[in-house]
Amino acid sequence: MVPQIDLLKRLVLSKFPVTIIQTEDAEQVIDLFKQLGEYEKKGFFYWHPEVGIHLLKNPSEPIANTQSLSSALTCIEQSQHFGHFLLRSEMCDAACQDGCVNTIQHILKTPQKSYRKVFIIGKQPNIPLHLKSKIIVIRLSTQYSGQVT
Repeated sequence: MVPQIDLLKRLVLSKFPVTIIQTEDAEQVIDLFKQLGEYEKKGFFYWHPEVGIHLLKNPSEPIANTQSLSSALTCIEQSQHFGHFLLRSEMCDAACQDGCVNTIQHILKTPQKSYRKVFIIGKQPNIPLHLKSKIIVIRLSTQYSGQVT
């Protein structure tokens, strides 16, 4: 298995409910998650404000009423099933302005046995300092040499 996909697999299995993956090439990391999903037979969800939350491999069937970041995070928080959710960091910068911080805090309090994970991918998102200590941050270069911080 490609080392980067192995790293993502370990993150999926980790106890951390929220992970920031810092990279200059978010699309390539999202593609790696897509490959991991196919290899491991896992469904990864992707949020985009124009579509909402949808399966990464099938964007034509979004979850209704999840176009806004606030509604997407609420859907993630209330999710009772397995869920691995990918968010682009540049689309999440509004989180501090639109009242999403409380929802992120609830997601961070998810029991460790839960299989609900959120991956924020891209440049460093604008996450409040008091939340950063509870979130794991991974830096991936464009050559995908993974480095845990």
